[in-house]
Amino acid sequence: MYTVLLRVGGVFHLLCAVTHIFFPRMFQWDKNLAGLTGESLAVIRSNLNVMNACLLFFWVMLAYLPIVHAREMLELKIGNALLVFVVLFWVLRIFILQPLFIGFSAEGTVGSTVIFIVGLLLFAIPTVNALFRKQI
Repeated sequence: MYTVLLRVGGVFHLLCAVTHIFFPRMFQWDKNLAGLTGESLAVIRSNLNVMNACLLFFWVMLAYLPIVHAREMLELKIGNALLVFVVLFWVLRIFILQPLFIGFSAEGTVGSTVIFIVGLLLFAIPTVNALFRKQI
């Protein structure tokens, strides 16, 4: 059951990767950057694209590992550590960064937060099981 949750979580992360492909269009980067010129425009556009490409790679990695190596993530110490970091990533994203930078009143934030919580649970449930199973 826990390997299935991790594999579904991997698919969830793959969907996060696909979503990042559409970020420039979804957030209308060209329109929103139109007021900038010269070096400011070049620096901000470049940084947005580099960060988005890095996040895309990050999501693909976080999709591949649980889809292909779910059992190792549950059974090996290094896999457990990775699971803890995935859970911490989602906790940081949902409960610290979201309220700090976006809030929950902006359009679509409640829906996206619910989706993020699903992603958190897909990894938190197997992680808690893996960590506490070893202590019994």
